[in-house]
Amino acid sequence: MRTIFVSLIIGLLACDAALAQTADWEILYRFRPLGRSGVDGKPLDQNRYVARINEIRDQSTREKRAVPLVEANLQTIGSERNWTTSWEERQQQYQSFGLRERTRTVRVSLQGVPSKTGCSWKRIAGPGEPEEPVRHSCDPQKFVVPLDTVTEVKIEVTPKGGVPKPLPIVKVQPRDVLIAMLGDSYGSGEGNPHLTTLVPRQNAQTQYPAIWWDTRCHRSLLSSAAQAAGFLAYSNKKQSVTFISYACSGAEIQEGILKEFAGRQTVPQTKAMWQGMEQPTDDLDAVAGRGDRDKLKPQIDALNEALCIAGGSCSTKLRPDILLIAVGGNDIAFGEIGRDLLLKNPPPGEDARDAWREQKKGQLKPIFEELDKRFVLLAQAVREKIHPKRVYLYEYVDPSQYSIAKNQDRFCGRESDQENLGRYGRFSSGLKTTSYRGAPAPGSTEQRREAAARNYSLYNILLTQDEGEFANWTVQNLNDSIRYAGKNLAWTNEPFSAAKVLKLQNLKGPDDLRRGICARNSWFLGLIESWQRQDWIPEDKINAYPLILATAANCSGEMRDDGKCWVPAGPVTSGVLHPNFFGHYNVGKVVLDELKKDLATPPSP
Repeated sequence: MRTIFVSLIIGLLACDAALAQTADWEILYRFRPLGRSGVDGKPLDQNRYVARINEIRDQSTREKRAVPLVEANLQTIGSERNWTTSWEERQQQYQSFGLRERTRTVRVSLQGVPSKTGCSWKRIAGPGEPEEPVRHSCDPQKFVVPLDTVTEVKIEVTPKGGVPKPLPIVKVQPRDVLIAMLGDSYGSGEGNPHLTTLVPRQNAQTQYPAIWWDTRCHRSLLSSAAQAAGFLAYSNKKQSVTFISYACSGAEIQEGILKEFAGRQTVPQTKAMWQGMEQPTDDLDAVAGRGDRDKLKPQIDALNEALCIAGGSCSTKLRPDILLIAVGGNDIAFGEIGRDLLLKNPPPGEDARDAWREQKKGQLKPIFEELDKRFVLLAQAVREKIHPKRVYLYEYVDPSQYSIAKNQDRFCGRESDQENLGRYGRFSSGLKTTSYRGAPAPGSTEQRREAAARNYSLYNILLTQDEGEFANWTVQNLNDSIRYAGKNLAWTNEPFSAAKVLKLQNLKGPDDLRRGICARNSWFLGLIESWQRQDWIPEDKINAYPLILATAANCSGEMRDDGKCWVPAGPVTSGVLHPNFFGHYNVGKVVLDELKKDLATPPSP
């Protein structure tokens, strides 16, 4: 009797075990801009990308400096210089598999299966598909299945000495989210290259130009949009994320998005950087076989071309689920404004400063009016050429303010001509306590602290608070134009014709403090940090760029028929006043939250 009872109990336990056995599935390699293999030959996926972003966050916090996506331990350059993506710099376009591949690799796994259990798998073939053989293993199984289609997988488990038990049929239906990006340096990730300009090679430090996802546009996988897309792919195992960005540093709505553009780095500048560092230009796909006056295709045309599935006629197109747009700062010459404020102080005296402020605002009024007209053209082009399901417009984060404590915000700059000038000598001497490339500083703790702080305190020396307030006024008006365009223009078809505007102007940290350019823990790149990350871009005397605020009276180049002053692309260092890693990380969190909210109830195809 006891034997029968024990056998009954064992049988019931075996039955319960069988009932507890479940199967689940996930898409592998869900973050779609990444290529087939990485710098170490292993597949790159969203898990590794997100892990690296979190490592950068933690390491940058500890070391109080931004670290690159790729650690400086590469032994070769060229094909291994970057995290491989589906972007082809020679063709200036994404590989077709990245967009048009309508299958996904999924992994189906079993839980609750005891040892010495037999398992069999059978994928039910869809219409027109060949039958697959039965698989015999309890290990996770990979299947290549079509997108947006239910694929059924039958699984049977056989306990040792028992009979096969079918599990509920696993229904696999992978979905893909297509996110596209157009815009300028705030969208591209300017100032945040994947690899710094020095890497160890053969027991020596070898200098290279900054390494980018795309060189001429300074496009980075550390940008806020890339981080948001990567974390989105990480968060949902049953949904892949295809992210394609055409954002290009220096772009405007006209020159860049709607018309061709020479890029942030022109071909001559790119060649000169590699030649000046005694590196063969053959290593750089971006300039191979291109003439010195080569221009990039308009971003909107390049995106339209990528979305076409059926060749030249483009009778069938992919539709972005989300189109991100970050543009407007270059249209109002925010970079020129920043340089002017840094180099020229307003006149002394309250009345003179008031006149200076009104003169500056009057100079920008027609430029903002022109920006409003450009947004109309941009919305029309997006609606007619891209047909996105939803559009997000970026506000610009305000770099002009910082917090000394919660609810105690200040504008960057000194209150008077004398304030902080006494500290200037100490900051200048502090330059000697830190090597140019950021090696550990000798000297006392106080010297090192001042040397680190000089990068941002320099702006308190060069700026006045009047200039900080004017910079704030400029950003506010720029964002007002963006908000108006988002709310009042038709960007796509109903029900989401208006664009969602990402609220970023007053973005604060987790401690509710502002992180402007003058903050010691700033979210913006300063002068020294930008040099360390990217070095100087050589002068280009062949190509010319328009200076929007220059007039015939102060034009150092050539006044052309469009009324703009055109000057050669001079020697500059990129990234100053642009978000650093933490700026992009926190903006990316805002983008990610909106993506999750909107994609939870996707619109109709």
